[in-house]
Amino acid sequence: MQKPTKIKYHQKNKAASKRLSAQQLATFCTQTGMLLRTGMLLETAIALIAQDTKEAWEKEIWRLVADALERGERLSAALEQAGVFPAHGGSR
Repeated sequence: MQKPTKIKYHQKNKAASKRLSAQQLATFCTQTGMLLRTGMLLETAIALIAQDTKEAWEKEIWRLVADALERGERLSAALEQAGVFPAHGGSR
């Protein structure tokens, strides 16, 4: 199993300091679900969402997540590393 790679942020990267709103997360989940139902690969779907996102900092978040998925990382790890979701305390 491939070891997760930490996503490194540049100091000037706004994506590192911004948080997604509940509405942005809901939109992401809805769009991802629709694209996956078409048979699209997860990393391709998220890359497409990144391409379609208007806000540069949000676009960067989804691009980082898609890149992590292409490297073989789990979605949960990619989202956590990109700062979309906080780290959870429990282990699975």
